[in-house]
Amino acid sequence: MKEELEKETLHLHTKEDEACQVCTEQKIAALEEKIQNLEKEKLLIMAETENRCRRVEAFSKDREQFALTAFSKELLAVADSLQCALNGQESEENSAFYKGIKLTSSLLQNVFEKFGIARIHPLHQPFTPELHQAIKEVPDVHHEKGIVVSVLQEGYTLHHRVLRAALVVVSSGNQEGSN
Repeated sequence: MKEELEKETLHLHTKEDEACQVCTEQKIAALEEKIQNLEKEKLLIMAETENRCRRVEAFSKDREQFALTAFSKELLAVADSLQCALNGQESEENSAFYKGIKLTSSLLQNVFEKFGIARIHPLHQPFTPELHQAIKEVPDVHHEKGIVVSVLQEGYTLHHRVLRAALVVVSSGNQEGSN
């Protein structure tokens, strides 16, 4: 205890005696610690700002790419109607009309491609729940279980995100051999 009192009295000084070596070292240590804390805080703030900038950039990109989602979905009805018209029979009487519909459908598909809308091609592919909506399952001797055997309505993606799932019929496999 006596030693502690001696140490404390050694470091006592008056207002005029500001050049005490021990006090100066303590102040320097305290200031260095404060500088280190401020440097850490600065780095955290810089990292947070950079992350915020990345999030805003990603949000802006998503917003730009997917802003036309509702409009794109409405255009799918037009594409479906044109496809139905093209599925009809071409004859000499309606040849010019048929060619006009085919040209219009082609132009619409070009617009779709330009804006990142892509048709899903599921026929004879494995059923994928993220891209396809199965309406029914049928026995099929030519396809194994889980393969799309018929497409009832085309599906589309917008920049690789599903805009509308394809309505499909899926094979349940060869049912004849299982009885």
